Amino acid sequence: MQYSRNAAGDSADGYYIKFYRAGTTTPLSMATDATGGTTLDKCALNSRGEPISNDADPTTVFVPHLNRKYKYFLYPTATDADNNTTANALFDSGDLSLGFSEGTIVDDYAELRALTSSDLDDGDIITVTDSGIYGYFIVKSGSVTDNGGILIVFTDNSARYAERLYQEPIYASWFGAAADGGVADQSSIYSDIENAAGTTAVVLPAGISRIDTGSFDSTNFLSYGSYKSNNSTIRVLNAVPRNQNETVTVGTGGDFATVTQALNYFYLSRPAYKTTSVRGTINLLAGFVLAEQVIADGMDFSNITIIGADAETDVTQSSLVINCGSDYGVSAYPVFCARNGGRGPVINQLFDFDVNNPGGNKHGAMAVGAGSSLIFLPGAGVKNTGGYGMFSYLEGNITAEESIFTGVEFDAAYASRRSSISCRLSNLTNATVRGVYADENSQINAEKVDVSNSGSVGVLSDENSTVNAETLVANDCSSHAVKADRGGQVNCREGQCLRAGNDTLFASGAGTAINAELVAADNSTGRAFFADMTAVINANGGSGTNAGVNGADAAERGVINIRNVDVTGSGSANAILARRGGSIVAVGADATGATVRVQDGGEIYADSLVGGTLSQAANSPTTNGIIYQ
Repeated sequence: MQYSRNAAGDSADGYYIKFYRAGTTTPLSMATDATGGTTLDKCALNSRGEPISNDADPTTVFVPHLNRKYKYFLYPTATDADNNTTANALFDSGDLSLGFSEGTIVDDYAELRALTSSDLDDGDIITVTDSGIYGYFIVKSGSVTDNGGILIVFTDNSARYAERLYQEPIYASWFGAAADGGVADQSSIYSDIENAAGTTAVVLPAGISRIDTGSFDSTNFLSYGSYKSNNSTIRVLNAVPRNQNETVTVGTGGDFATVTQALNYFYLSRPAYKTTSVRGTINLLAGFVLAEQVIADGMDFSNITIIGADAETDVTQSSLVINCGSDYGVSAYPVFCARNGGRGPVINQLFDFDVNNPGGNKHGAMAVGAGSSLIFLPGAGVKNTGGYGMFSYLEGNITAEESIFTGVEFDAAYASRRSSISCRLSNLTNATVRGVYADENSQINAEKVDVSNSGSVGVLSDENSTVNAETLVANDCSSHAVKADRGGQVNCREGQCLRAGNDTLFASGAGTAINAELVAADNSTGRAFFADMTAVINANGGSGTNAGVNGADAAERGVINIRNVDVTGSGSANAILARRGGSIVAVGADATGATVRVQDGGEIYADSLVGGTLSQAANSPTTNGIIYQ
């Protein structure tokens, strides 16, 4: 620094500069003499305005090193400087700050504690340099507990301390965890976790953190923060092992308030080398209401089973606020979700929305993304959802055999875009739209399901998808009991499909087929069997009585096989109709009391036909087609 002129404009030679703590008249030691043995409170200025400490050797200059807020005065005489006669001072800097600097430097906590606290002001910066604990601390006043990593109390004054300046995460090494396999790190790790206090993540050092005694209870991770691995392993030596089949409770008076907390408890208890949670059970206590979404986002909870004390657990639909499909271009707010390769807990409890069909894409279960999966055990499921019962999307998978997904607002089971669902023997009745829907190269195993009273279609397979619905029950569906379209395939052999509001079985499009052998497709409002646009229906041995229109109708090169099928009682005059290139094999069929008709190039194979009147002479081709007999 240089002060070349005094107030009169002359050289400041002979003036004295003196530093003080900010807001006080307490001098700061700012230099030493040439020998380094005497501390100086003031420094004279030479002819160039530079501070000197030895008039005999003006080339030797000692500039103060400051680590705090300060101010300085420029005095005309040594007496004024010694007496702090600020009224005579040529210059008053006012309070200044050097900003953030390393300030006082110490090696470790022991040196930090040993500092003379009276030499330090609140706001002073201290740097600790040792590896593993390096960082900046700020001096403060107050009564705190020295925790050996973040708060360090000065030995000479318990009301003064230094607090570490940091942003998350907190590192166990600050508290002494060495991760060298030879040091008991349990207390260090716990100190780390306790000081995370719900605001930050815990990071263990790379290596092996050793715990020699006690029980390593990962509830600490759950209660105070999230656990992060940093290429680290926890090795437990001579410790009490965790129960690998532990049951915890959720609800009032239970171990946890929420299912999410309980899941994290198990997941964070797993060995570091595993990605799967430890095995355990979550028991929902009587009266518990699920007011959260249970989400496995890239995590594996498949070793955990959720059960409940009540026959059904209510779901607060207003709590479903997380869009689990946002990364996949869909809007979805499910109760249970597995995404990004996550595997949800096994659900062994029945859930019911507190408000029936609230809308808002509030699905019961959703598995989205390759490797994502959910499992529901017999008797479990979700009722009265505001969207799909089950929604499997983009290679997701849901298994829900003998489960219950009734009264849902959309489809009870919907798999789309190369996804799969297994819902065999499940109750999927009273869906507002469809019971089962497979779309875009997806697969659903719906063997022996009940999709009765669907608001539209009982079972739909579309766009090269496959549904196995053998022995299904699809009564009283508002439209079709079974529909296959655009290359979809359905196997509903031995199914019961009564009283459809439109055509009972409807197949349309190239490559589309319904295998409906031995199906009962009686009492439909429309046709019992309708194949259109080259689609195929195989319904041999079944029945299609009392159809509101035709028993069997094949159009636009569609094909129907109804060997030995009863199609009597049709509301139309035509029990069997092949038109516009359609073909029907009706060998042994019963068409008593109705007509068997071809038109616009249709063909019918009617050997051993029971009853029925042919629309034209057998084996005589006309412009309407031909009937073989």
